[in-house]
Amino acid sequence: ISMDSESFECLKEAKSENYKFIYTNTSIESVVRPLMFKMFEKLCDELKKGDKNSYIFTHHIDYIAEVGKFYGGKKYYEENTPEQIVIDYIASMTDDYFAELYAQLFPNEKTIKYNSYFE
Repeated sequence: ISMDSESFECLKEAKSENYKFIYTNTSIESVVRPLMFKMFEKLCDELKKGDKNSYIFTHHIDYIAEVGKFYGGKKYYEENTPEQIVIDYIASMTDDYFAELYAQLFPNEKTIKYNSYFE
């Protein structure tokens, strides 16, 4: 992949802004980190219990299993720890999805406010 120097400079600027405003922003991290750990623990618990109604199954494992049929049927989720499976699930989430899932899992708790793309 190649790009002209103007596009490359724009990409570098966007990455720099991401690090400044997202990845190294300690105020965001202090809010999100506890929510992420709580979600991680809950999803691990549901996975270990085999709760097929859990979002870890209905939104992640079942989807990966279905798509995996087209790629030789590798049984990745049967070969990894529950912790790794949940890490993969959380890593695949958009910010919006994370906030909405947290609200579903913990309906009586304060969650992250985010601006929808369509509001």
